[in-house]
Amino acid sequence: MPSEEIPASEWSKFFDRFSRQHEGWLVTVEEVPPGGGGPRTEARDVPLVGVFADPHDRAVAIVMGGKRDQHLTHEVHDPARVVSERTSRGADSGLVIEEAGGRATRIRFTHARRPEEVDGVQPRG
Repeated sequence: MPSEEIPASEWSKFFDRFSRQHEGWLVTVEEVPPGGGGPRTEARDVPLVGVFADPHDRAVAIVMGGKRDQHLTHEVHDPARVVSERTSRGADSGLVIEEAGGRATRIRFTHARRPEEVDGVQPRG
C-alpha cells in the first residue's frame, strides 16, 4: 500500500487538513506493540472527530465519537513518525503514528475514498 511520511515540521498543518477532510468518517484505532505482535483495538467503527498535535506536550490526540459528551480520546506520547497510508488507487486508507519507543497507533478508515470522491472535500495540494 502506498504511503507518505509527513515531516514533523508539517504535522500540525497536516493534522488540521486531515481532520477537516475526514471528520465523521468511521475509523478503527489500533495500538501495535513494539517488536511485532498483534494489534490491540482501542476503538472500532466510530466517527472521527479529528487528530490534533500538541507540540508542547509532545503528544498527538485522536478524538472519536458521535456526540460531544461521548468522545473517546486516544493519545500518542512522544511521536517520532507520522505516515499517511493510501490504497493502490490513491484513496486515503488511514494513518500510522509511531512513538519513539517503537509502539505505533494505526487509524484505519472503514471505507477508503479518494478526496475527489467526497462531496465538499478538496484534494490535497
